[in-house]
Amino acid sequence: MNYLEFFGLKEDPFKITPDPDYFFESLTHRKAKNLLEYTIYSKEGFCVIIGEPGTGKTTVLKKFLSELPENFIAATIYNPMLSPEEFLKTLLDEFKIPYNKDISKNEILKKLSQFLEEKLREGKRAIIVIDEAQLMPFETLEELRLLSNIETGKEKLVQIILVGQPELEEKL
Repeated sequence: MNYLEFFGLKEDPFKITPDPDYFFESLTHRKAKNLLEYTIYSKEGFCVIIGEPGTGKTTVLKKFLSELPENFIAATIYNPMLSPEEFLKTLLDEFKIPYNKDISKNEILKKLSQFLEEKLREGKRAIIVIDEAQLMPFETLEELRLLSNIETGKEKLVQIILVGQPELEEKL
């Protein structure tokens, strides 16, 4: 008899990949989730969450994203070791914005701006979420900072959430 049968479990709760369905919210996790929620509802431009490896950052992030209301759309990047151009194309892919493979950077930025403005008119908020953000090359991080400048006269069109290990703080 294995432990699943012994304890009457229907599935293995001890997988290598964290499962948000088994999320236990500690006080620290609750604070991180509250910060994420505050960021999106107050329409802040940036949110940064830093923690040591294994502290549950990705699990909190996945739980937060799974509970996003329908009026939010998120582009989530889990491997940010991308050049600025690869990063921008990945955002187009994540937001499901069609483009030609030989698109110029200027055209990418136009498409992103138009998309974000359209979503705002539809009453939707866009979020860019980057996990393992400490791995972003400096040039790509600068490209992301420039994206945060996309705004109307009154508000940001995109909110950016960076989640990473302590090296991220040094990089920022």
